[in-house]
Amino acid sequence: MNSLADGPPGPYLARLNRADGLGAVAHSKLMAIALADYFGMTYVGMDMRRIAHSPDGVTPRAYARDADRFFNFDDGELRFAQLRGSATIHYVDRLARLRTAPGVLNVLAGRKRKRFWPAKKISPLSTRDLERQLAEIAGDLPSPADVFLRIQDRVRARYDRGTARSLSSDFEPQRVDVAIHIRRGDVVSHQQWNRFTPNAHYLETIRRMREVLGDRPHRFHVFSQSHPRPSLLDEDFQPFVDLGCCMHLDADVFETMHHLVTADVLVTSKSSFSYLPAVLSRGIVLYEPFWHHPMSPWIQVSDDGGFDTERLWTRLSRVGEAG
Repeated sequence: MNSLADGPPGPYLARLNRADGLGAVAHSKLMAIALADYFGMTYVGMDMRRIAHSPDGVTPRAYARDADRFFNFDDGELRFAQLRGSATIHYVDRLARLRTAPGVLNVLAGRKRKRFWPAKKISPLSTRDLERQLAEIAGDLPSPADVFLRIQDRVRARYDRGTARSLSSDFEPQRVDVAIHIRRGDVVSHQQWNRFTPNAHYLETIRRMREVLGDRPHRFHVFSQSHPRPSLLDEDFQPFVDLGCCMHLDADVFETMHHLVTADVLVTSKSSFSYLPAVLSRGIVLYEPFWHHPMSPWIQVSDDGGFDTERLWTRLSRVGEAG
């Protein structure tokens, strides 16, 4: 029997703590919150334990603590430590996959020690499988990713109360600031070419956006990493410099994330590092398709960098009306 001191009953849903990159770990926590809300479950907040690719001089655990304070997603939620006795939960793993069979979360009374034992061997469902099932059972969702729409205001407010509020910004209110995330770094070093997008794609997107923006004050900001093994890559960032883009290379990870979240227009890459800010964004999102589905308000970008310019023009007009 599920038991809880001074809190809502189960069924519970949590994010299983496993190491991955910042975007993937935070994305899976957000997925757990969204799924719990959608299916009428009780979300259980669990601290991030470790995040891969920590900055120089920062341990994975310290990096995870900083990330929890930065995103602030668990603010006001039921906490793991509040569970008493034995509680049956479902959980989302590090890749934002939903594991369908329950495990047993056993919190030993009167002790700080906490253990997790899977009830049996479980085969995880990939995000694509999960989204396909959501599409089948949730006829009210135009896109499986629209599961995030129900929690957007809540998690945005929490984010605004986190440590991100103390960060400075290179954006200015009197112009349209466009943030472009170009995934390089690990894609090049690990030769993950299925996640690589050539410069030509982004350059075409910029060209079309400039046509839409016209004389309106604007600035393009490119966020990326310098190439750890440039011999593997024939491209560099010079074309973006030539276009007058403001380059943010190898910048602080949280400052980069905050700029992606707060941009007037965000151009994503095939990465959770920009997918997550797109979910949190109050601006316009130009989405590059990959295995995570887009939310309905987003504008999809084709392989050649093209997109629906009329739709962008309409959305930008509303931004102007809002000041």
